[in-house]
Amino acid sequence: MSPPKIINDDRQDQIIQNAIDGRRPLLLTHQSAEGWRAFKGRFVEGSKSAHEIVAKISWPENGGLMRLPAPGDPIGATFRFGHKKCLFATTLEEMQRQAQEGLVRLRWPNHIQQIQRRAFERACPPTGTIIAVRFWRNDGPARSDALTRNLRHGQLEDLSAGGMRLKATRSEELEIGRTYRCAFTPRSGKPSIVVDAILQHRESTEHGRACLGFQFVGLEATKEGQEVLSRLVRLAHRFRSGRSRSRG
Repeated sequence: MSPPKIINDDRQDQIIQNAIDGRRPLLLTHQSAEGWRAFKGRFVEGSKSAHEIVAKISWPENGGLMRLPAPGDPIGATFRFGHKKCLFATTLEEMQRQAQEGLVRLRWPNHIQQIQRRAFERACPPTGTIIAVRFWRNDGPARSDALTRNLRHGQLEDLSAGGMRLKATRSEELEIGRTYRCAFTPRSGKPSIVVDAILQHRESTEHGRACLGFQFVGLEATKEGQEVLSRLVRLAHRFRSGRSRSRG
């Protein structure tokens, strides 16, 4: 599987303009004091010469209560292009709020990345491999005592470039839709992978355990996040290769 790649300027401008002309769907992410928020929408207009992209977004159900992005805030964007997903980091220039939707003006990005959509398919660790995951509620900078109280432990079941599942105990107090910071070390001696993720579902299993589904969020919004995403893509590929060798 090819790792995420940065494409040349002319090609990236063509891809973005194609998405604008086709009014393709896109997902915007923004980190506020309450955690990461995602906004579904679609391209409306824009051009490289104007140095801007205009998109129309819908408010989530609790949109009236959330803290909205402000001009100058970093924004992450993701959209599909053929058999790949494209993502880029940009800056909000203006937001016009309406009743059920809003209009946002974004700065034309310096670069975009492309990832094969197969990278977003689940991959399980090779048989016999146990990967522990630590996770805690991410409400911004936390004191060490608060982190100790909120710290949870789980075991990785599978992952992709878009999220992961794990088995865990003591999950009753976990909130669906809440952002959690997750950390795990897939290979001994290598740096840990630390990522923000939204808890999307929780399913009780045997012996008081639960299967937790997390969606990674905000990786496209910063250079550091994009580097983590590259590691996740390579890790998912290594999982698939390892299981194929064990079956062979």
